[in-house]
Amino acid sequence: MNATTVEKEIIDYLSVLSPTEKETVLSVVKTIALAHEGYNNIWDDKEFAEEMDSRVASYQNGTAKVFKFEEMKKAVIEAYQAKKATK
Repeated sequence: MNATTVEKEIIDYLSVLSPTEKETVLSVVKTIALAHEGYNNIWDDKEFAEEMDSRVASYQNGTAKVFKFEEMKKAVIEAYQAKKATK
């Protein structure tokens, strides 16, 4: 797909979105654009590299809190249902 076709398609889809949905799309686009501006190579970011090193070290020495997929899935569903119930 060429750029003008993609841009036209984006414009067409935007016309059917609600204002809230458009804000969400804008947030995603901004995040992607800022990521491109901010990082040519994420590993050049010293703070990011230190955080990743710390997480790898905690995993390797057994102090990291790890979850099985089913545990995470259950927790997410429960949190969603609790949030939904309060609305």
